[in-house]
Amino acid sequence: NPSAENLHAWGVAQLLVGDLDAAIEDLEEAVQQRAGDARLLSDLAAAYLARAALPDRSDDFTRALSFAERAARADPGSAEALFNRALALEKLSLLEQAR
Repeated sequence: NPSAENLHAWGVAQLLVGDLDAAIEDLEEAVQQRAGDARLLSDLAAAYLARAALPDRSDDFTRALSFAERAARADPGSAEALFNRALALEKLSLLEQAR
């Protein structure tokens, strides 16, 4: 059942075992179904942050920042979204904004 809830859970599981491409694919599909879900957006940002650490994937820091900012707008009190946003900003050498 490819519901947003199931895709989210499966995407997070794939992230935890290190299958980053599959995690991002499933989390992106879940976001298409529930675009305003802060937790889902933040988890997708975390997946992009994880993949950005791989060689030749630094462009994923920008994607991570975009999803983290969407998550923070959806839920301004989300510590996870704010953490992911700060981490992405730091990795993009935007240290003052990260603080």
